[in-house]
Amino acid sequence: MFLKKLTINGFKSFCDHTDIVLDKGISAIVGPNGCGKSNIVDALKWVLGEQKTKALRANNMTDVIFKGTVDKKGLGRAEVRLVLVNNDNILPVEFNDVEIARIIYANGENEFFINKEKVRLKDIHELFYDTGVGKTAYSFMEQGKIDMILSNKPEDRRYIIEEAAGITKYKSRKMEALTKLARADENILRVQDILSEVTKQYETMKKQAEKAEKYTLIQDKEISLEIEINVNRLTLQKKLQTDFSNRLQSSQNELNKILGEIESLQDIVSDKMVYLNNLENEKIDCNRQIIHLEGEIKLANSKSSMLRDNVINLNSTLKSDEEKIGVVERKIIELEDELEEADDSKYDIQERISSIMKDTDRYNENINQINIDLQKIEQIISDKKDEIKKLESLLIDKRNALKDVTDELIEKIEKSLNSFDINSKEIMTIKNNVESDIKNIITELTMRRGFLSDIVSSGVAPSNTGDFIKRLDEYNKQLKELEVKLTAADENVKKYIMATGVFMNDIFSPEGVLQRKRKIENEINDINLKIERNKKDIDDTSEEYDTKDEQKEKYKEMISESKLNLSTLNEKFNSLEKDILRIGRMKQDYSNNKNELTFSIKKSKDSLEEIRAEIDEVEYAHSQCAAKKRDIEKLVEELDYKIQDENARMSEQQKSIRSINESLTEKKSDIEKYHIKLAEVETTLANIYETFYENCSVNLKDYENKEQYKSGRDYSDIRKELTDLKSDKSSLGSVNLLAIQECKSLEERYNLLNEQLNDLKEAKKDLLIVIDELNAVSVELFVKTYNEIRKNFHAIFIKLFNGGSADITLTNPENILETGIEITAQPPGQNSKSITLLSGGQRTMTAIALMFATFQVKPSPFCLLDEIDAALDEMNVTRLINLLAEFEEQTQFIMITHNKKTMSAANVLHGVTQESMGVSKIVSTKFIEKVN
Repeated sequence: MFLKKLTINGFKSFCDHTDIVLDKGISAIVGPNGCGKSNIVDALKWVLGEQKTKALRANNMTDVIFKGTVDKKGLGRAEVRLVLVNNDNILPVEFNDVEIARIIYANGENEFFINKEKVRLKDIHELFYDTGVGKTAYSFMEQGKIDMILSNKPEDRRYIIEEAAGITKYKSRKMEALTKLARADENILRVQDILSEVTKQYETMKKQAEKAEKYTLIQDKEISLEIEINVNRLTLQKKLQTDFSNRLQSSQNELNKILGEIESLQDIVSDKMVYLNNLENEKIDCNRQIIHLEGEIKLANSKSSMLRDNVINLNSTLKSDEEKIGVVERKIIELEDELEEADDSKYDIQERISSIMKDTDRYNENINQINIDLQKIEQIISDKKDEIKKLESLLIDKRNALKDVTDELIEKIEKSLNSFDINSKEIMTIKNNVESDIKNIITELTMRRGFLSDIVSSGVAPSNTGDFIKRLDEYNKQLKELEVKLTAADENVKKYIMATGVFMNDIFSPEGVLQRKRKIENEINDINLKIERNKKDIDDTSEEYDTKDEQKEKYKEMISESKLNLSTLNEKFNSLEKDILRIGRMKQDYSNNKNELTFSIKKSKDSLEEIRAEIDEVEYAHSQCAAKKRDIEKLVEELDYKIQDENARMSEQQKSIRSINESLTEKKSDIEKYHIKLAEVETTLANIYETFYENCSVNLKDYENKEQYKSGRDYSDIRKELTDLKSDKSSLGSVNLLAIQECKSLEERYNLLNEQLNDLKEAKKDLLIVIDELNAVSVELFVKTYNEIRKNFHAIFIKLFNGGSADITLTNPENILETGIEITAQPPGQNSKSITLLSGGQRTMTAIALMFATFQVKPSPFCLLDEIDAALDEMNVTRLINLLAEFEEQTQFIMITHNKKTMSAANVLHGVTQESMGVSKIVSTKFIEKVN
């Protein structure tokens, strides 16, 4: 099995979809610090089920979601997918490729998948049991973890052997069994408590149930007697009901016959009424038409008069509108002239504004150019001042050097004069006087040094600078005169020495003191000349600066004047624009008024034509209405005659109907009487049913047709038997009718609890057997694996250290399931076996030896090494690489490293970069052959 591909999306600094394709052998992940290499380790741990935020270098689990940068916004979820090639069936699944996935959302919700099927976190943990792969397995070798292996308590180290021995799943099963055992004990106690309470309740409820059963028997007999009494009552009432129903049916038949006769006569009368009603309606309609026509005639007369008045009014309005439109047209012409004049003024002001703005732009350009020139001048002055400051400092240094050379010269002369006679004393007197004068001048020059430094630093010459320079020139002249005297004294001394045979080559030779003194004096003169030239340059440049500054101020005044003129013109311009808008609005208003008047005139003319046509139509309608009215009045006279004839015939038929109605009233009275009798019987029947149900809670209809209740016994005998039963029931006192059902429920519950208790006790026995078996298997596997790792650890340690010894021992051999692991290591040339005294590199190599000793027993399909070579020197790195090469065939190694030698051992390099801050990307390179 090996790791085929790791896909990261939105996890920590990997905000974009990133695929890392991995091969068998050794792969290296490289990159600068802070680029996100360790985030790949965190992604692997996280997808394998890591839940500790500290192990993921986070405060809470949602911190693994990409939080965003300046250029990229944060994401709402993180996803990591891991594809494993299960070619040797290490994982207990049928698939060759197994994909493990984990997704976390911003609300903290996690999702886990195996081959795209949603699973629990527990399922992922169980998938990797005893494979050497997992969030805490030895497949992850990190700097902190390696140090932790050596620093931890012995009990904390045993997980390495447990993982290699394959007892992790047994420990997990044992923990589950112990949890179930504790739960079983709790359940047994709880069931026993409940069973005791149920037993007490059952004994009490059993007595109440016996009493309730006796009560129920009496009540059932009582109900049976009540049914018998009420069934006899029902039989009597139903006989009365049948008799009244027969009488009612006979009266109903006679009533139907009378109703038939009445209906026949009423049909005839109804037809007559309809015909008469139609005649009346026709007459009413004719009268209505006459009234309507009279109204139409009156309305036509009124409308004709009104229309003639409208013609007069419209003619008057038309004349008025034609006069108004002439006034409006003249006003529009005046406004157009005024608008043209305002536009001309506006154009003139725009031209003047444009000219002023061009002048202002030119002034600003000149000011900008002057500012550039002023900056250049200021830079020149600053450079000159800096140069003067350096020259002044150099001048002081040369003065000091001159003093030192003079002192040296005097000292040599004093040594030579010890053997001189009286003539030499005169020379010494001259020499001493010269020496005193030189010292005084040098002291005065030194005092002036601070003054010169202040001038250079401030860049501003004080008012007495000229006097100071004159005094400085006087000192220089005095110094030169003294130097001439000193030179003459030196010549005299030289002549005297030559006359006396004294050789002073160290004073007068080209390399001597006097020659050095003259060289320094020449250098001082050169420095003074340079200072004078720089001061003159500063004065000249300052004059140019002042001239430029005056020009700049003049342009500023011109700009201010232009701005003032521009403001005045803008005010005039704005005023003109307002006038133009006002005139335009007035012109538009007059134009609108003209259009309205034109429309009104046209409308008035159209209305005149329409009114004249309407007058003609009204007069025609008036004549038509008058003719139609005469025709309708004639028709009304004919209808009155027909109505009188039909009313006489209908009066005779109504007399016959009244006679038959009297017989009908008598029959209805009989029917009503029988209906009342039947209603009384039905009420009695309903009361019997209802009262019986209220008293006995039984529906009497279910029993009224059963023969056993139609005994025909005497009512008093049944009533006496019923009274005796009520007395027996009363003697029982208070009865709990629910006790029978409750007693049955308690009995069922008792049996169920007893059965559960027996099941729990059996389950506890089974769990204890399972725990013993798991302990036995775990001890056997642990001891076997421990011995193998111990042997391998010793051998690999010697190989890595070229000697020495190392061992692992059990802290508590009697208790294999709880014992810790002690580590001892003694590199070559050391006496101590304590791992606490080892160097950082030795500790790392010791931990590596232990981890690879574990690999020999049970290799992990893949192993991630996170900068474990950081503490190793080149030799130990070489040994580590050789060790990796031995395991390369059976284990896939993924290394995070900064070491070039380690990189050279890799088949593939995966570079981690950050093209933009906070966002990691992968660049991979595959080597055809390893670099030796």
